[in-house]
Amino acid sequence: MSNHVHLLIDTSLQIPEDWDGFDTSLTSFQPLDKIMKRIKGPTAVYANRMLGRSGQFWHRESFDRYIRNNREFNNVIHYILNNPVKAGLVDDWAAFGHTYYAHAAK
Repeated sequence: MSNHVHLLIDTSLQIPEDWDGFDTSLTSFQPLDKIMKRIKGPTAVYANRMLGRSGQFWHRESFDRYIRNNREFNNVIHYILNNPVKAGLVDDWAAFGHTYYAHAAK
């Protein structure tokens, strides 16, 4: 997409299966806002250099949502994959080369 990015992050992968929900020693756990800062900061610098510009690259806000079950997860994947089709960039999502799924399917 030329004006936005979709990113699906599973933050639960940071939590051990035997976590009781009360142990606060999960020092490696990173909340979503910190993960996004670590992604947005370096990519903004890189993109601005590549485009020969400076200043803010990303919007301050990200539009995150909590996925509650497998059905919703599959709906989000479907939405993300079909976004370039809906935008008229390709006829089939697999033809859009800028998605993990397109590369993983090869």
